[in-house]
Amino acid sequence: MSEEMIDVVDDEDNIVGIADRGKIIEKGLTHRTSFVIVLDHFKRFLIQKRSSSKKIFPGCRDLGAAETVSSGESYEHAAIRALEEELGIKGYTVNELTMLFEVRFRSPSYRTNTRVFKLMYTGRISIQTDEVDEIRNASCSEIDDLISKGVFAPDGALIFKRIQNGRID
Repeated sequence: MSEEMIDVVDDEDNIVGIADRGKIIEKGLTHRTSFVIVLDHFKRFLIQKRSSSKKIFPGCRDLGAAETVSSGESYEHAAIRALEEELGIKGYTVNELTMLFEVRFRSPSYRTNTRVFKLMYTGRISIQTDEVDEIRNASCSEIDDLISKGVFAPDGALIFKRIQNGRID
């Protein structure tokens, strides 16, 4: 099986190349990701513990579901794929997601242009154990506590802080 190809993008999100996932990670190339913030009817956030086998932020807590956008794929379709692959949430369309904002995450080794979506959901979740070790719902104060302890993925922490500054009801 060939490795997934991913668009390399610049700071304005223009495609400037293409690379496989290994090269994206190895060289810290800027690429696109989609995050889906999943809220229950109490407005608690679904958070996950990333699998310890992940190459990026292994074992860290993170928000909802996230997915790298494949070459030629839209942010919206990657968001739907994230819900299905990581959380087993199926049957939703791009029209049922609310796009919240775009954010750029930059670290020396990991660079993304990200679109953040919201889904209100209280149904059944079935995690993919090679992606996610565990899930639970958490309040804003619980997430703040995890971030302060340094156990939250830094890109998810950036997104959460942006949500706190701009409320997403």
